[in-house]
Amino acid sequence: MSSPARLRPLLATARIANVPSVISNVWVGIAIGAAFQRWEHGGELVWPDALCLMIAGVLLYIGGNFLNDWHDREWDAKNRPERALPTGLYAPGTYLLLAVIFELAGLLLALVVSWKCAVVAALIVFFIVIYTRWHKKAVWPVIPMGLCRALLPVMGFVGFGTKALEASARGVAGSDLPSPTTMVLFHAVALLIYIAALSLGARYESSPNPSRAALAVSKAGLILSGLIASVWWLVFDVKAGLIGLIPFVVWMALCLTKYRRPIPVHVSALLAGIPLIDGIAMLAYFSMQPVDSYPPALQPYRIACLVIPPLAFLSGRALQRLAPAT
Repeated sequence: MSSPARLRPLLATARIANVPSVISNVWVGIAIGAAFQRWEHGGELVWPDALCLMIAGVLLYIGGNFLNDWHDREWDAKNRPERALPTGLYAPGTYLLLAVIFELAGLLLALVVSWKCAVVAALIVFFIVIYTRWHKKAVWPVIPMGLCRALLPVMGFVGFGTKALEASARGVAGSDLPSPTTMVLFHAVALLIYIAALSLGARYESSPNPSRAALAVSKAGLILSGLIASVWWLVFDVKAGLIGLIPFVVWMALCLTKYRRPIPVHVSALLAGIPLIDGIAMLAYFSMQPVDSYPPALQPYRIACLVIPPLAFLSGRALQRLAPAT
């Protein structure tokens, strides 16, 4: 079999189309934490550590997907025979080995930044295992699945958050912004609810007799996630909060109308929209910071806050043409 024919199933297993959203999730925590710690020193230590944490998040995510497909290989043989393991394209042991390598590499990169990041990364691995073990047997594993996403900005935040945590304890002096810990906490909860609602909806949408109550809860959760992600920004600056919220609202409307059917299209559209939650925070944060609040050396940081979420959304949507997102 040709190399491209063997590569595409690997990309599908890795859910490569969702990787940009992982990077975006981690960046939100980095941006909020670093704003109160290292940018003031010229940012010389920020970018290498930021890159380590974003790569760590990607490795943990990809490793979890390989572990999931390895665990579900018998179920896939009956229900998804086109996948790589049921077709015999790769040996199950190869997938398990790759999963272990990716997870260990992600943990190691997080540890390079700080032991706190490694602890959060270990929690992500723990919830990956919980979800993988039980997600075919019950509904509740949508919660640990959501926690895996919710912990990504937390991992980014604790890597840079020593001064951010101190600022949280006493309030951010001279600033109208909420405490950085509050920002990250609300964002993490928003991601948790969004992923859990998305997973719940996908689970029941594809069943022969979908539960109307479960689908209603799913839709409510999707909407609620955007409100939670934006609430603090709207309280402190309505205009800034709306700037970030509008793209999310528009995309959710499209997901619930134009991309409502078929189910794979609907789920793929919702997965592509994950960075738009990050955009609520980052676009608001960008708009609330005066241009002259950062010296020229730190302008790339400010620009990154502006471009990473929408770029992750667009690139994730484009990558869905290369390999399925789910």
